Amino acid sequence: MFIFLVSIMMAGCDFFAEPPEQAPALITVGQIRMSLSDFHQAFEARRLTGENLEPDDDPAAIRRARLHFLNQMVDRLVIEERAWELKTVVTKEELDRAVDAVKSGYAENDFEDLLTELAIPFSAWKRALAKRLLMEKVVLHDLGKGVTVTPEEIQAEQLRMRGDDAASPERLPDAMVSGHIRRRKMETDYTAWMRKLKDRYGVTINNELIEAALAPPTP
Repeated sequence: MFIFLVSIMMAGCDFFAEPPEQAPALITVGQIRMSLSDFHQAFEARRLTGENLEPDDDPAAIRRARLHFLNQMVDRLVIEERAWELKTVVTKEELDRAVDAVKSGYAENDFEDLLTELAIPFSAWKRALAKRLLMEKVVLHDLGKGVTVTPEEIQAEQLRMRGDDAASPERLPDAMVSGHIRRRKMETDYTAWMRKLKDRYGVTINNELIEAALAPPTP
């Protein structure tokens, strides 16, 4: 559940204080921008998962890790710009249901205690969750609406997922298997979809800030 909480933070990446309006953008996609400060803070949030993003003794690996993360942030901003174009919104009811679903996985007060430990205000975490929901809506709108799953595909996937236990009469719920197949098909289409959106909106990386982004910030 801790990992899920941090993944929400990563999707939003805006739970920190807003940078000054005049702060130069590291990444610009259409009307959406990310400052160098945004980038460093988002990268640090990723480290809360325990993932070894920056091997201390390998400068080349540090650079590769930060470049990979930079590319992920570009994709995120592209999806945000697509949401603006589609006029996609997350309703209060949708957000409230998602908040309740997350909190239901914690014992009483444990959720609030974890946010306090991570120094994240609840209101800021909630905004980040809303952004994650928005991104999921966009991906589903563009990549999910044309995806079909046949009964034959479900049967084949049931057999594949059971592996050595294929002779067992036990089956996973067909809805679960269908969802797995749908996600896999959407992932297959993601690269081409993202490339088209980048071409449409334009992606600008500030060359004057790129080296600062690929190196750890000075303490």
